[in-house]
Amino acid sequence: MARNKIEIDETLDSEFNLAHLRRLMGYIGRYRRTMAATIVIMLVCAALGMLTPVILKQIIDVYIPARDIGGIIKISILFMLISLIIVSGLRIKITLTSRVGQGIIHRIRTDIFSHLQELPFAYYDDRPHGKIMVRVVNYVNSLSDLLSNGIVNTVTELCSLFFIIGFMLMYDVRLTLVCLIGLPILITVVFFIKTRQRRAWQILSNKTSNLNAYIAESMNGIRVAQSFVREEENIRIFNTLSSN
Repeated sequence: MARNKIEIDETLDSEFNLAHLRRLMGYIGRYRRTMAATIVIMLVCAALGMLTPVILKQIIDVYIPARDIGGIIKISILFMLISLIIVSGLRIKITLTSRVGQGIIHRIRTDIFSHLQELPFAYYDDRPHGKIMVRVVNYVNSLSDLLSNGIVNTVTELCSLFFIIGFMLMYDVRLTLVCLIGLPILITVVFFIKTRQRRAWQILSNKTSNLNAYIAESMNGIRVAQSFVREEENIRIFNTLSSN
């Protein structure tokens, strides 16, 4: 196998694989109760958040024209209570997802470390140390964010969308249908840019891997670079990698 140097992009053209997704979901298995509780909390917060425009409508259309100060005070207190519940729910969500994320990072990195111990020496000879570090650090952080915040946010946003559409249909069906006219166009645009976005992310990942590999190699060999007076050449290479 040819040595993968710091200026050579790695091949990351693998297609989406459902088996890989199932394997990733296995890391969230022990946290399923925590994730379920987080999703329930966020759904409650989303449902309560839908009441905000209803309360404001009630104040503007009913209480203010009637000059009902007592009613405004009561509904304002209700609005404050709903806001406090939403803020508390968001705080709990952040705490729970952070714990889940850190737990997933710990498990994945433990598995990766165990796997790295079993790899042959040729694997380390053919790759710069910096690129291996990127896989262990950066990629794992991305996976952790996907498995913790990504799932919760996706489920919550989808349910919020259904709540919004339900409230809109309840008040005005025709206006709701007019607002939803642009939804097919949005879905088409999303599918159109999905492939390009994936490819752009792969290019960015390759360049970041090269840059981190160069930094790691430079730090480890800084005394050698100073011995051969190669500081200016290293700075030039670093600027070239950064600009790419």
